[in-house]
Amino acid sequence: KRQPMGIDIDLLGNLYVADVYNHRIQKFDANGNYKLTWGTSGEENSQFKTPYAVATDIFGFVYVTDSVNHRIQKFTSLGKFITKWGSEGNAEGEFKSPRGIAVDGYGNVYVSDFENHNIQKFRITYD
Repeated sequence: KRQPMGIDIDLLGNLYVADVYNHRIQKFDANGNYKLTWGTSGEENSQFKTPYAVATDIFGFVYVTDSVNHRIQKFTSLGKFITKWGSEGNAEGEFKSPRGIAVDGYGNVYVSDFENHNIQKFRITYD
């Protein structure tokens, strides 16, 4: 690992680690056993440039701050890409180096936007 930064634990006890400079997410079970990794360096779906933080929701989805790409990506607990949002800027829904993320029990995602000095709140819908 090269600078593991953000971590979160899902409802099953799995640990997710944002491995910043390896541009990936790693998953471990409740006993610390390695389960899987996803992500490489890049700008496409499932690729990252310095993923600083990771958060999980009550349905097991995983949200990742993709800092240099100025976006959030959403995955299944097995690392399958679901969606993404955000772009570089300072308007609502835009980011300038998102670095922190949290999900509450009501389906709200909170993102700390480092260079814009703000927190944005997004409502997630589950289809």
